[in-house]
Amino acid sequence: MDKKNFLFVSLTGLISDIAWQVSKEGHEVRYFIADKKERDIADGFVAKSKDWEKDKEWADIIIFDDTLGQGEKSQALRAGGKLVIGGTAYSDKLEDDRSFGQEELKRRASISFPTANLNPSTTPSSTCRRIPAVTSSNPAAKRRTSNAAFSSEKKTTARTSFACWKPTKELFPTKSRFSSSSGA
Repeated sequence: MDKKNFLFVSLTGLISDIAWQVSKEGHEVRYFIADKKERDIADGFVAKSKDWEKDKEWADIIIFDDTLGQGEKSQALRAGGKLVIGGTAYSDKLEDDRSFGQEELKRRASISFPTANLNPSTTPSSTCRRIPAVTSSNPAAKRRTSNAAFSSEKKTTARTSFACWKPTKELFPTKSRFSSSSGA
C-alpha cells in the first residue's frame, strides 16, 4: 500500500488511538485538537498540527471524529476534491438534535420510539416504566419491532436533546456461553 498523509481533526482529542495506529502502519500523520486544554493528548505518539486548515493541502486524507459542525467542513472539503472521512451537515443534525432524528426516523421508516420530556421531578426510571416499547404506523415495522427490547425517553436540555435507553426485558439468556460452569 502506498504511504499517505493523514490529517486527523478533533474537537477534543477523541481519535488519538486511530491516529497512532495509522502512524504505526507507516503513514504520515498530523493530529489537530481544537480544545486548547486537550491538545496534549497523544503527545509523543503522533505529530501535531497547530492549524489544520493550513495542513489540509498537505493531507491526502482528512478525518473528522465529531459532529457539532464538523460535517459542514467535511462536505466543503469533499466538494473541493479532498478525500474525507467524516459526517455531513445532515448527519451532524441527526446526532446533535435528537428530536430531529426522531422525526426523520418517523418520516423515512414509519417507526418511532416513544419519548417523554423529563423535568427535575420526573426520574428517568419512573418514566421508562410508563412508556410502551415501540410504536409505528407501518404494519411491517410493527411486526419487526413488536418484541423490541428497549423503551425510550427523551430529555431536552438547553444544548441538545438525547434519547435515554433502558432495557425492559431480559436481553441475554441466564446461561451464557461466556460464563464458566462454576459461576466464577
